[in-house]
Amino acid sequence: TALERELRESKNLLSHAMAGMSDGIAMYDSKGFILFCNDQYRNAFPLSGEARVVGAHISDILRRVVETGERPGIPDDVDGWIKAATASLHSNKDEEVQLHNGDWRSIRTRLAEDGTAMAVVSDITATKQAEIALRLSAEQLKSLAETDGLTGMVNRRAFDEAFARETAGSARRNTPFSLLMVDIDRFKAYNDTYGHPAGDQCLRVVSKCLRQSVSRPADIVARYGGEEFVVFLPDTSAKGAMIVAEQFARRLAQENIAHSGSEFARVTASIGISCATGAVLRTNPNRLLTEADAALYDAKTQGRNRILAHSPNGERHAMKEAG
Repeated sequence: TALERELRESKNLLSHAMAGMSDGIAMYDSKGFILFCNDQYRNAFPLSGEARVVGAHISDILRRVVETGERPGIPDDVDGWIKAATASLHSNKDEEVQLHNGDWRSIRTRLAEDGTAMAVVSDITATKQAEIALRLSAEQLKSLAETDGLTGMVNRRAFDEAFARETAGSARRNTPFSLLMVDIDRFKAYNDTYGHPAGDQCLRVVSKCLRQSVSRPADIVARYGGEEFVVFLPDTSAKGAMIVAEQFARRLAQENIAHSGSEFARVTASIGISCATGAVLRTNPNRLLTEADAALYDAKTQGRNRILAHSPNGERHAMKEAG
């Protein structure tokens, strides 16, 4: 009849349209069996494509995905994952999945009133790669913004943020927090004598010695100014800070960088230490900086190449020769 012919032509037209689309399309009935899918849908999943045929059940397709390793990162509880994914087929959702070869697929599932689920699959690899590249470059820019170009250390801005965060953490835990302020002795004279490229190299060596002297991930070394560095040591007592300072002084001495403009004939550093706990960290963490700076000033005026510690209540003690 004319009606049958019209229906047949409509069906052929629909099949033709679906075959010519760039997207993969599949229709699942209310029980999870494929009613229809085009070649693009099968081709979108190269390892499990052969299982995606009319009459196949979603759970069998997912098991094929697991067996072939088509999708990385599937949990150890495979049966649990298949059961949960099968149960979630009949819901409106948008997913982005990565395949074994690094390609990405967008899967948009929409539910019809009669309980059938239509899944549309698109290749979004290029978009996803551009997005990842953009995120990486944003992270690199952030890293550059927080890093001193010469020494690769945390810069002043990033130090200030980390200092506020870590002192608050130590205050909460009621643990001691120590800070070292390090200044290269007679650095201007070094630059004047040996030139700026040698001065830059000297800064790199000092930063290397400092980094080698701290051991925990939470310990942060920052370039604070020209030839000034700051090390902060969460959950560290004044005694622990003194050990770090002595290790650094020892390493710098071993480098034995000649400095004719210094009374020690080699590059040395003066170090100021401060340490605080609970109340000071809660109310005035900047006292740590002030006291370390004051200790550093005293170390300089008392002859350089030495370590001096102040506590935030104004005591001055623990002075020792650094090298």
